[in-house]
Amino acid sequence: MNRSFEKITFSLMLLFTLAAVTQAGFTVATFDDPATGSSTPLFTVNWTASTVVGGWSDEQENLDLVFTQSGNVFEDAWFSMSPLNIVSETILGGDTYGVTTSGQIDFYADGTATNPLMTASFTQAMVSRSGLQTETFFSEDVTFTGSQIAGTLYNEQFSFSFANVVKLMNLIKADNFNAMVAEGYVATAAFTSSAAPEPATLVILGLGGLILRKRN
Repeated sequence: MNRSFEKITFSLMLLFTLAAVTQAGFTVATFDDPATGSSTPLFTVNWTASTVVGGWSDEQENLDLVFTQSGNVFEDAWFSMSPLNIVSETILGGDTYGVTTSGQIDFYADGTATNPLMTASFTQAMVSRSGLQTETFFSEDVTFTGSQIAGTLYNEQFSFSFANVVKLMNLIKADNFNAMVAEGYVATAAFTSSAAPEPATLVILGLGGLILRKRN
């Protein structure tokens, strides 16, 4: 084979490998909705107060946190989240979302309150406003750390899918009438998160495969 053509072919294969690296991703951790109904919500979203509060206490059960890469499952895990303020609104796909302040979510093994299994630190998050059963709370600007997080990750994301949504109603009194107005909602939730491995590692693996193929 002509050496120049060979170099071009190798370069193209390298470009395809790098493109594949940028698309590579995997699920980091998940849990199914641990609540049996709306009486034990994981989140309270109050649009009147512009706040988002979330968590599942150590005393509560049924939150089984699964780390898919290692296969480790932590039964009756729990999490806490720093209180968030909604500072602005934006439109995504025709729906209204609140943009929150920065925050942190810590996931712990049952009976522990130190050495988090995973910490999600985010500069902002989005929470949907409509109060329907399709509500979500998510961030694409997040960093994962913790005892169950191995190696360097990038493109980290998390999402809570709300269920059992119940509107928070507030009585508004006026001179001529009284009205019940929805000021927010409470909801239970399932959780998922994703990331991609540190790019250099995948590039090295990809180059190794290309070199072997070239030699053959």
